[in-house]
Amino acid sequence: MARRRSRRKRPVRSDDIYDVTPDIVCNVRMQTVPEATAHVRNTVTTASRSKNAVINIVTGKGQNSPGGMSRLKPAIRRLLEGELAPFIKEWCINTDDSGFLVRVK
Repeated sequence: MARRRSRRKRPVRSDDIYDVTPDIVCNVRMQTVPEATAHVRNTVTTASRSKNAVINIVTGKGQNSPGGMSRLKPAIRRLLEGELAPFIKEWCINTDDSGFLVRVK
């Protein structure tokens, strides 16, 4: 008798994150760094309850910041690489460089 194939989910490749419509949009533009980090921290920890949720964190490009340099993007990146790393399966920069795409565990 032939064995049945198990229906396993295919492993997630890092380029798949660009093909998925985000489940949650976290817009932190026009917020201060402390407000934005608190908002992102809350969003990621809440989203980690639903497995494999994809979050689009919109930081903006920083064109309205003094000197044209974003202050939010480096702060959010440090948060994703540090404190929130245990909750995150993968993350990358948006295709238009205006934020991050994050997939939670």
